[in-house]
Amino acid sequence: MQSVPDVQSVPKKAEPDQSSASASTENAKSPAALVPTGYKILEEVKGDLNKDGLDDYVFVITGKQDESNRGLVVAFNKGESYENILENRSIYSGIVSMKVTIKKGVLSIVVGETFADGHRYEEYKFRFQNSDFELIGYDYSEKNGGSVSNRSMNLLSNKMQTKEDGDEKWNDIVIKEPIKLRKINNFERFDVTNYISVK
Repeated sequence: MQSVPDVQSVPKKAEPDQSSASASTENAKSPAALVPTGYKILEEVKGDLNKDGLDDYVFVITGKQDESNRGLVVAFNKGESYENILENRSIYSGIVSMKVTIKKGVLSIVVGETFADGHRYEEYKFRFQNSDFELIGYDYSEKNGGSVSNRSMNLLSNKMQTKEDGDEKWNDIVIKEPIKLRKINNFERFDVTNYISVK
């Protein structure tokens, strides 16, 4: 498990909502030009997401008229232009703090909170494969006073590690269907365990 990011709040668990905005194949000379009309950029993250040696862009966006909702636009660098490869206008609401990073071709999205005597966070790791962004890893960490709970899923090796107050356990997992970033309507209503069965 990696160190806990500095984020402020955590989503409540519920059933996943499969609706999302469709991706566009629109191209533009500037990546920012791919942000949909009526939205503005809150954050810009650069990194190579498709292993072609060029910096791609991820924009965290919000509606100009309703800033309580957040979304993502992913623009692939095609050399002389940029392609809108993914557009999801409803990733999380304003009550949730989210951190987006790109490292070694993996798009990481972290939601969570820290408080006086502990923390709680979730990290979702997506990789561009099968022509889409699919979940390849999931980490959950919670510390409340002296109690510590960690869970880490590797969806490439189909393994899950759980740690409860120092006791470690490994399980095989089965992925019921690919978990795609474009289909996550809101992390507040998303539960990765609905897509996983534990052996």
